[in-house]
Amino acid sequence: MNRHFNKLLLIAILSLVYSNIRAQNRYNELSFYSKNLTPEEATEHFNAKIQESLNSSTPLAEKYAGYFLDYATDQNDSSLIIEATYQLGVVYYKTTQFDSSFIYVSRAKNIALRANDSVALVPIYRTLGALDLINNKTGESLKNFTTSYKYASQLNDSLGMAKSLNNLSILSQKM
Repeated sequence: MNRHFNKLLLIAILSLVYSNIRAQNRYNELSFYSKNLTPEEATEHFNAKIQESLNSSTPLAEKYAGYFLDYATDQNDSSLIIEATYQLGVVYYKTTQFDSSFIYVSRAKNIALRANDSVALVPIYRTLGALDLINNKTGESLKNFTTSYKYASQLNDSLGMAKSLNNLSILSQKM
């Protein structure tokens, strides 16, 4: 019995060491990576890398967005997890993988709602509205654009309000 337990313990330790080495190797190719990044710095660096990659290589953008989500999960920071999940959804949106986009943006919405993160919900609802519009779900699109506007208004976010109103205007032309 003790011998069996020791084997299981050894396997668990080796698995943990391997996953840590794998995680470190994953981040090594990121020139900006440091364990001491603040959440704001991590968001800024990852988003810049994702945008740069979207301009040149779609698979690379997906890879960096995945790294961002892995990093956020490793850090166990809800604001990072929301942003990383949302950014992965945006990458899928910009690459016309709308089903995958909907999954990740919806996940970001659920996490943001649990965390009561109104700032994150403004672009999340706007993106969900755009996805609904693409799928000809005008009622859902209206609901999501309106919800985005409501959050932006509560935050006095004039840019968020303007974007939501613009989307509502586009939607009204399609109704």
